[in-house]
This record gives sequence, structure tokens and C-alpha cells, in this order.
Amino acid sequence: MEGQESRSSPGGDCLDEVFAALGHRLRRRVLLRLLDRPSTSIDDLLPADEGNEDRDRVEVQLHHAHLPTLDDADFVDWDGERRISRGSKYGAVEPVLELLADHRDRLPGEWP
Repeated sequence: MEGQESRSSPGGDCLDEVFAALGHRLRRRVLLRLLDRPSTSIDDLLPADEGNEDRDRVEVQLHHAHLPTLDDADFVDWDGERRISRGSKYGAVEPVLELLADHRDRLPGEWP
């Protein structure tokens, strides 16, 4: 159908994939960070307190779960170590991120 095609996201990405990517706070944090800049590092996504247990826990979660998930979906390009950049499908998630960020005061709970 022509009407459905015009509403699809860039590259034919599925909206379900976008919402799955946004389904965890750490993945939202990664994708939001890339909204302002084309690349970042894991260090920029970690809690500020050096030597903090939470910092180590977040890094492990990013490294072993969330970055591989976003990389597999092509929302990010991750070098497997520290560097993260926008993936080929980032354009599909970008308008949803912008919409949510613009209405963060109306969202339930804490954003991101």
C-alpha cells in the first residue's frame, strides 16, 4: 500500500525495532547521546563517580548486552571496545528520540 510506505521510516525499518531499541534506559542513553553528536565513547555514558561500582556495572552491561544489541540492529556502529557512532539505521530512531526528548516533562517516570 502506498500510504503505509510513505509512513515507514528511512530504509524500511520497522517501528517495532525502534521501540525495542528504546526499551531499556541504557540503550536510550546511548541513542540520545548520538542525537547531539555523530560519535561518542563508552566513557561518556558511564556515571561520573570514578571507582564507583555502578560505573563498572554499567560498563559491563553496555559492553555485553546493550551495545551489541544496538550494533546488530544497525542503530549504532560500535568498534567492540570504546567508540560508538551512528549506524546506518540511526535515522529511523532519530525522529522518535527527538519527539520523546521534546516531551520529556510529559513522560511517565524518569527520562531517559
